[in-house]
Amino acid sequence: MLKVWPNLPNILSFEDATGDSNAPHLESLRVADIGAKDNNNNNNNNNNSNNSGSSNDDDDDDDETSGEWIEAKLKYVKFQNVQSLCLFFDGEDEDYHTVIEKVLIIGVNGESKEQKTLGLLEPEEE
Repeated sequence: MLKVWPNLPNILSFEDATGDSNAPHLESLRVADIGAKDNNNNNNNNNNSNNSGSSNDDDDDDDETSGEWIEAKLKYVKFQNVQSLCLFFDGEDEDYHTVIEKVLIIGVNGESKEQKTLGLLEPEEE
């Protein structure tokens, strides 16, 4: 599970992040749910680009999302003016380590976001 807090004044402790009582997070995403959606798209892309001789069959034994990108889309409304992010990755089992190789954050400013315009309503003619 991924928990996200924007613009916190200080760093969270692990107890606060797991308990979520002192600082409730704004966004919570389950990696299994994200992986299930994105794996179908990634598998189609991997089948086309996997002709280089290397196979991902050995990686499937470790974890179903091992070695693959997971795209977590956050709600734009909650993250409009972000100066800092606090991320907490909650592993499924305390006995095993959760390994994260890379976190890539891509932001979109309001100008590049396609905004809908409201037209003037004309009075109904009777």
